[in-house]
Amino acid sequence: MRGAFATRSNRPQKDPVTMSDCETWRVRLGVLAVSVVMTGPTAFAQEIGEQPLTLKRAVALSVAHSSELALATARHAVAEGQEAQARAPFRPSLFTGSGAAYTNGFPLTWSSGAPSVFNLAYVQTLFNPALRGQARAAKERTEVERLGLERSRDAVILRTAIVFLDLVHVRHALDVQHRARDAARRIQEINGNRVSEGRELPIELVRAELSVARAEQGIIQLEGREDPLAAELCSLIGRRSDQPFELVSEALAPQPEQPTGDLVALALANSVELHQVDRERRARIERLEGARGGYWPSLDVISEYSILSRVNNYDEFFRKFQRHNVIAGVQARWSIFNA
Repeated sequence: MRGAFATRSNRPQKDPVTMSDCETWRVRLGVLAVSVVMTGPTAFAQEIGEQPLTLKRAVALSVAHSSELALATARHAVAEGQEAQARAPFRPSLFTGSGAAYTNGFPLTWSSGAPSVFNLAYVQTLFNPALRGQARAAKERTEVERLGLERSRDAVILRTAIVFLDLVHVRHALDVQHRARDAARRIQEINGNRVSEGRELPIELVRAELSVARAEQGIIQLEGREDPLAAELCSLIGRRSDQPFELVSEALAPQPEQPTGDLVALALANSVELHQVDRERRARIERLEGARGGYWPSLDVISEYSILSRVNNYDEFFRKFQRHNVIAGVQARWSIFNA
């Protein structure tokens, strides 16, 4: 311990460290160690978790916790599934199965085929304008949902940036207003002393009190704006409203000046809403063209392998029984009337 005690002489003396001083410091260090062990990890974790909130981090947190963005992502996933379902007939499909049923008379099944012990069928559509139009329309609607996802992300980012910058501005204005109130109070105190001494007119004290009242009013108004902004920002970034946080203002790079005509052209070229409307128009056109093409024949590749059994009395209706049977070819269908 240096400088703990001093004599009245011109030069300070250094008292020797006694045994009691060492014991005192050991006790203090022991208490400090116990307190660190008991509360240190929690305080350290809180200190790490309470990092200053920058604009970039706020935007990242809002994108990660946005329910609106999660809903748009789910809609896009549903649209992708519907597109895959619409394209499924144009991809190879294999079906197999077996079953048991009672038959009387000519051996048939409910689908008018021959009953079999085992069957394997292959089906793939080669040409079907109606289904092709539906698949293309589903693709366009998937793009619509993708654009909607981007639109939701942009809206979340924009709202977070606006709230963050407004809150930074309000808190900075609050700091300025607090300093102005402190200065007004000091002036009020000085004027009060001067008025009591008869060196200042009472009107000056009234003016000082009015300045303090105006500063207090400005603080109340700014605090009224700060609370809803802070609550909205907490809701955007997924933080509880009762958790305090510190904002770090960042200097945004200035954008170059551009003519109004160029800005309007950029807005029209990059408008997500216009792109969505255009994609929806294309989807309806594809659906209409597919419906009009429904008068053309549709072509399907079909193939089936089946194993028959004598249990179904094939010998009574056919001259020759064959256990293994295969059919393969192309099936064409014309639509005569389709409401």
